[in-house]
Amino acid sequence: MPVTSRLAAAIAAAVVMTGCAGSSGVPAVSPTTGETATRAPAAIATATEEPAAPEPLAREFPSGIVPTRVRIPAIGVDASVTELSLAGAEPEVPTDFDQVGWYHQTRKPGEIGPAVLAGHVDSLSGPAVFVDLAELGQGDEIVVADAAGEERRFVVEELGQYPKEDLPPEVFGFGGPQPDLRLITCGGSFDRASGHYRDNVVVYARLVGA
Repeated sequence: MPVTSRLAAAIAAAVVMTGCAGSSGVPAVSPTTGETATRAPAAIATATEEPAAPEPLAREFPSGIVPTRVRIPAIGVDASVTELSLAGAEPEVPTDFDQVGWYHQTRKPGEIGPAVLAGHVDSLSGPAVFVDLAELGQGDEIVVADAAGEERRFVVEELGQYPKEDLPPEVFGFGGPQPDLRLITCGGSFDRASGHYRDNVVVYARLVGA
């Protein structure tokens, strides 16, 4: 629309809005007395109350728990969970081979982002808590609980196996905006010179319910 047309339209709209449309501004002549009379200005409608501001949308984010127990029915795991740290030269591991550890610098299970739990695959005396971790399949359930019995349920999405010195960023890093769980144990071949396995097995799982 040309500038002049836009200006004319704006003026016309302003006139209508103020209740003056059709008024020439010239005094009116009375048909009975012949006297002139000034038209009374049309009433201007004004809002007495401002419309209420819309209610802000409530945003509920998933809440996490401090894990004290983990159950994985498909491989017969029902173990206590202790707190571990990533702050040292090497990540801590559980001192009890039948116990799982949660790295407290990662997310709490149920929060948006990855919560990371680790456990041993075996010990000098035999199998450990995560000996069958690599046997998990897509859809298998993992249940994490806190000291009060509150639970977060996850299902397995995929597994990965990587050299220990070459873990991909997604193991500890954020993926999508959802609560995730990672389970880590040793895997691959055993290096007798170092006394450690060469690889890590990682289970990736996502939250399905509380």
